Amino acid sequence: MDVFDTTGVLANNQTSAPLAFSSTQDSFMPSAFFVVSDEGPAVVTSPPTVAGIARDGEVLTAAPGSWNGTPTITYGYQWQRCDAAGNTCEDLPGETGQTLTLTGDDVASRMRVVVVASNDAGDSRPPPRGRPPRSR
Repeated sequence: MDVFDTTGVLANNQTSAPLAFSSTQDSFMPSAFFVVSDEGPAVVTSPPTVAGIARDGEVLTAAPGSWNGTPTITYGYQWQRCDAAGNTCEDLPGETGQTLTLTGDDVASRMRVVVVASNDAGDSRPPPRGRPPRSR
């Protein structure tokens, strides 16, 4: 009996894999075969981004980035207002969509969005990404 670690051998969404059995003995008869798969929450491969101009009344739009994981992956958003250095961030109540319409208070701050990717295995959160304010 033997055990083989196949970590990284099978790709996400892979539905088949070739197997080859061999032996240095006269005969070889596999009697049991099993695969254990550890599915986990989605893993970010390209971080979320924010597009738009930081000006009162303008709209910022979050793109979720790229994620690997068991389908189907869905995304949730939480916008935050931080100090000018990007520290001391607070969630903006009710701002959980992919877009955010800025107010005068927002323009003087650094805005961030936290993207949560969810699949059947759970939730994942990458580091928050934001866009520093730009005046026009």
